Amino acid sequence: MRKIIVLLFAAALVLSSCGSARLTPEEQQARAAYVARSVNNLDMAIGITGVPNGTSRMLQMNKEYYIYLENGHVTTRLPFFGRVRSGGINELMGDASIVLENAPMYNVTVSRTHTTEHGEYALSFQAKRDLRTIYTFFITLFDNGQADIRVSLSNNSAMLYYGELDFNPRKR
Repeated sequence: MRKIIVLLFAAALVLSSCGSARLTPEEQQARAAYVARSVNNLDMAIGITGVPNGTSRMLQMNKEYYIYLENGHVTTRLPFFGRVRSGGINELMGDASIVLENAPMYNVTVSRTHTTEHGEYALSFQAKRDLRTIYTFFITLFDNGQADIRVSLSNNSAMLYYGELDFNPRKR
């Protein structure tokens, strides 16, 4: 009996939280305007929420991984689970992450697509950690703040990430 009560309480809690997560049309417009400003200024913080793992699985992240764009520079801390093609010492020693600190962005392109259902921005740019490693970022940012990110590396396989734009960015 106690299990049934706990399950009913949990179900009621889940259903009530789903209803409160919906945004009003004004809130949706405000989010879309914030996304547009962030893209136009190339000033944003994206927290990584998930990484595809196999064909139908996704590893959930707790936003300890991120991408910051600010003043034409990128700072990242991203997990990397890809296959190494160069065999460098860092990869052999277990350096399984993509870390950039205030790296200049170059070859930046931004485009906008808009349908009756939603709008999205396609943002691409490159950055270097050293002379050998070039990172190419492809970010699709939707009006609701959700982001699909693909990072291609010059000496590793590409990685996919899912993220969300931080609407309340803290000073970085």
